[in-house]
Amino acid sequence: MTSKSFFNILFFSCTILLTSCTAQYIQPTPGEPSATIKGFESRKNLNNYEIAEVLQIDGKRNPFYYNPTKEVLVTPGSHNFVVSSISEHGFLSTRYQTEADISATLKAGNHYRLMQEIHDKQATIWIIDEAGKKISQPVSFQINPRLSHSTMMGLMSSIK
Repeated sequence: MTSKSFFNILFFSCTILLTSCTAQYIQPTPGEPSATIKGFESRKNLNNYEIAEVLQIDGKRNPFYYNPTKEVLVTPGSHNFVVSSISEHGFLSTRYQTEADISATLKAGNHYRLMQEIHDKQATIWIIDEAGKKISQPVSFQINPRLSHSTMMGLMSSIK
């Protein structure tokens, strides 16, 4: 292995390590004023699904990002969310995923959730309240193929 390959792998590994160390969002304690927000999941079968999830709240990792329909307690007020759109539509199809920023003001005692529409590799995500009213501006973005583990390993072996 050349020194250039070693440093490329070291840089890639450090980047992954540092991005996984984002501070976790601390939910309000029970009894404090709060709102809730959760993601969206539509699953027809194992390989046919659409998911919109809250990854970060005000720059801090959602403690339940791996469970998109789990409600997260959030302090009332204005927040910036990093949301993710994930979709796959059939066995051996490409999995698409991307992230975007969305802002909203949440009111104490209310429940909110992400909504999502996907058309031709274009995802649109917005936040609604429990009455179904949009409380954020819809954010549209291109969704991109997600690299599989084998593709990543192939890329890593080609770095020289």
